[in-house]
Amino acid sequence: MARTPLSEIEQRNAKTLEYMHYRTSVTVEELAQFLKVSEVTVRRDLNYLLNEKMVLRSSVGRYSLNEDPSFDAALFQQYSSHHREKVSIAHAAIALIRPGMVVGMDSSTTVLELAKQLHQVNNVTIVTNNLFIPAYLSGHQSLTMFLAGGGVYLSQNSTEGVEVCRAISGFHFDAVFLSANAFDCRFGMSNTDYPSVDAKLAYAENAEQVVALIDSSKIGKRAGKLFFPAARIHTLVTDGGVKPEQEEEIRACGIDLIVAR
Repeated sequence: MARTPLSEIEQRNAKTLEYMHYRTSVTVEELAQFLKVSEVTVRRDLNYLLNEKMVLRSSVGRYSLNEDPSFDAALFQQYSSHHREKVSIAHAAIALIRPGMVVGMDSSTTVLELAKQLHQVNNVTIVTNNLFIPAYLSGHQSLTMFLAGGGVYLSQNSTEGVEVCRAISGFHFDAVFLSANAFDCRFGMSNTDYPSVDAKLAYAENAEQVVALIDSSKIGKRAGKLFFPAARIHTLVTDGGVKPEQEEEIRACGIDLIVAR
């Protein structure tokens, strides 16, 4: 049986969340009719959304949107885009974090996936401006965490601005983990999300090691604002979709490349 393309699943899940946003609760049958798919498909999608804490079982046979203030349905399109690739990158990158390290984590969804893997590591200090990360790590007993305070950037569920950069700059990092909308060996990392750039630069300013988490769909591309040169990236972690010629080019730039197969 042929597998459903990931982009189709992502689009369907985004439609599901948008539909639920305007309703107190929905049923599997109602969603199947709206999406024009089988109830089996809807149940599979809902299991994924339940696991990701995006929806809740409100009563027997009914589901509702997770109204936790840390979740914004408008973020789902970005969060779910290339989600499997982001998870594989996170599984590979967690090996770079060791006990005793001070680690900076930006507000990107790829770095959020890495944060979810931190239950594997003890005695780590985390500094982040990602408002999602504290909720995922609240049960980690040996973790020390600092949330960089400042203006809240609602569209990305992060804190941004001068105060945030000042707070981040007060730390010396063993490693920082950053992502971007695009990466090109000639131009480095670039973003269309301009407000998040300053915090990323603040993390990198006092870091022994800068690790870029970039899914393969972003490699060889440029976005609106170039903000970090390739020469300053120590390690790049990507997924198995990277092309052989891209691997060769990245290594030729002097960047340590880790490919999550």
